[in-house]
Amino acid sequence: MAYAMSQGFNQAELLVFEKNFIRVAQQTDSKLLATPAVHHIDIKGISNMATIGSVELAEVTNSGSNPDKQYVEMSATNRKSVQRRFTKTFLFDDYDKCVNLITDPTSDLFLNLKEAKNRMADKCIADAAIAPVIIGKPSEAGTSVSAANDGVVTIAGTTAFNYTTVISPAITQFENNYIDCSNGVTLAISANEEESLRNDDKYMNALYSSQNTVDRGKITNASGFNVVTFAGSKNGGTTIANPILQESEGTRTNLLLAPNAIAFAIEIGRLDCVKSATKVNSWEVTIDMWVKGVRREGKRVIALTSTI
Repeated sequence: MAYAMSQGFNQAELLVFEKNFIRVAQQTDSKLLATPAVHHIDIKGISNMATIGSVELAEVTNSGSNPDKQYVEMSATNRKSVQRRFTKTFLFDDYDKCVNLITDPTSDLFLNLKEAKNRMADKCIADAAIAPVIIGKPSEAGTSVSAANDGVVTIAGTTAFNYTTVISPAITQFENNYIDCSNGVTLAISANEEESLRNDDKYMNALYSSQNTVDRGKITNASGFNVVTFAGSKNGGTTIANPILQESEGTRTNLLLAPNAIAFAIEIGRLDCVKSATKVNSWEVTIDMWVKGVRREGKRVIALTSTI
């Protein structure tokens, strides 16, 4: 019996695939994307964000009416955010398997894509927190400014990562910079630092904390900081291939992010499901995504180092 096989997916199947993945891209269930630390911006082109430094009002010292104007040059800077691009192409050697995977939002393909998208978003946000920023007029190339020169303070927790050496100094640092933390500060640490805080008597002892840390098995709040935990390498133990928090030469950089510390955007660039040009009876599913992230103000970020 002769029969004919369709040479491509029908429009309905492709539409289901696109809608399902768009839902995945729009979800903010990554660990950092839904926190107060992120300020959402437009993804298109180069984003120019004006930042105005703090000002103090001048007191009028002479008595009487009609005082002179008190002129001062506004301390304003322009920050540039440039897109980053991420992609992945999956090769399937069977038509029916490919159809089932792309049309089923509970398939391993979609679950893996969802997790990969979340890790990518978290990684880009974490990178932006301590990366150099480009500052300059919109019409100019701009100058690269390091995190330290931008006002990002580093607190060393390499000898001990606990309330006394890390958390308490961070609270003081934010307060001295007039950072309003009432909307929530995000503490991004690895599971190893979370273990150190979990064993700190300030968070274990009921005299200091009401979290019931031992019963819960984890810390979700450290002195008002909302704790977000990521996988991290450990000397003599697990090595994480692509850690969210930067690791280098035996030191990990954990993050403390005040509200609106990072400007961020994410968008699907392209979804493709096409016949492979080089493989027999195979199909290629390609995901192309764009993201951008930039630190809005150095004083809104504190880097907390720890020993791997």
